[in-house]
Amino acid sequence: MSKSSILNLPHFIERTAMYVDPVNKDTVTSFIDGYECALADKGFTKNIQSRLSEYYKVEYSSDGWPGQIKRWAESNNLSWIEAFRKVASELNAPEN
Repeated sequence: MSKSSILNLPHFIERTAMYVDPVNKDTVTSFIDGYECALADKGFTKNIQSRLSEYYKVEYSSDGWPGQIKRWAESNNLSWIEAFRKVASELNAPEN
């Protein structure tokens, strides 16, 4: 995913309700699918999948990255949206 593409997502992550209503797993995944389709680049969801697999040790399965977030959220007593925002924000954090 290009650096310019990544820079467009923090606003969506922080202010999701400005883009989708209601704010839930289905509307967020639909928005992200459309975003990636428009860019012809699946980098954001691949990065989420990798982050969850490698850093949080949440296995990727047939339910895709949304399922990974769901399983991680449940194990950490978070809502799906809270977990998505946390993981997505980590992807957009500046490198140290």
